[in-house]
Amino acid sequence: MSKWRENAKENLLEHSHEKQHIDIAAKEWEFTGLVVDHLSSDNLCQLCEGENLRYHYEIINSKSKKTLNVGSSCIKKFDITVYDEKSEEIFGKERDTYLKKLITKLQKKKCIEVLRSIWENANQEEREKIEYYGNRYKTNGKLSPDSLIRIFNIAEKYQISIKYGMFKVS
Repeated sequence: MSKWRENAKENLLEHSHEKQHIDIAAKEWEFTGLVVDHLSSDNLCQLCEGENLRYHYEIINSKSKKTLNVGSSCIKKFDITVYDEKSEEIFGKERDTYLKKLITKLQKKKCIEVLRSIWENANQEEREKIEYYGNRYKTNGKLSPDSLIRIFNIAEKYQISIKYGMFKVS
């Protein structure tokens, strides 16, 4: 048995009502809808103990109410139940697409929050630029390198921290 599978089995059974069969224990878990972006890839999956995760998906055990923060691979490999926004269970590629869409939505939200923070500190001329960039980002989901340089310069002027890799570049 692989190290990944051993870790996942041990952690899943430990936090589940079912203590013997991993396939039965996995059916107790479902995705809560919460995705966390740590903005850096130095986090662990609480299920398989896999490293270098930037995103965590919160899963909850329907019986014990315990939660774990896991990577998308564990959700897929253990076939953790995922419901869409209509509360319908989704599977396979539809599930994978939905999870990716949640990441994209979270990224956009965080980027808009950063732009809003910069805008609140900026002077009138800078506010117009930030508003323009924000509207472009909302529409396209990415910005040009020149736009990002201007945003980073304004943020630095007001000592607002932006993590590299936060914005998608066109």
